[in-house]
Amino acid sequence: MPATLERFYPGAVGPAKETKCKSVYLLVKRREKLVSLCESRATRELRRSREISTAMTLPRNAELDLIKWINGYRLEGAPISAVMLTRKSLQVASEAGVSATAFTAWWTWRQAFLCRHKRAFRMMTRQGQISPANISAKAAEFSSELQQRMGELGVDVVYNADKTPVFFEYIPTKTIKAKGIQTCGLGLAERQSSE
Repeated sequence: MPATLERFYPGAVGPAKETKCKSVYLLVKRREKLVSLCESRATRELRRSREISTAMTLPRNAELDLIKWINGYRLEGAPISAVMLTRKSLQVASEAGVSATAFTAWWTWRQAFLCRHKRAFRMMTRQGQISPANISAKAAEFSSELQQRMGELGVDVVYNADKTPVFFEYIPTKTIKAKGIQTCGLGLAERQSSE
């Protein structure tokens, strides 16, 4: 060990030398993992490597429940805002028994959660967006349900939130989509090549 420390850390003395000694022992202990990481093209340039579940504050089952919740909203075509995700994750955490001090669902957790599950907040545009297959059936079902509820409640006028300025800012402009899905610019290559 003294020869290794002298060769790689010649100026280290006192506590710094002890720290470097521990680092060398740790490298020797993790040698097989480091060699396997260096052999892969995808991981050879990494400066640090963390396992998928490192520093998770929610149990794996709770995160899977969140993913099911997100997928359910996506199947309905409903957007999910960051606030919705934060509130739902806090609810799932309390149901899983995670204390409110241990899990706060900050934006850093949200970024890591989305990255772990290959999701991202994406802007929804009408260029290239594909509507669900049975959109007309869903619209007819919603219309009949709305008419029924209006009759039950005695409501004469219903305001559309999309056109009401008071609620306009509360409709999310971004939602969670799988990474790699193109949300706009479809046909851009064809338009550029024809010019």
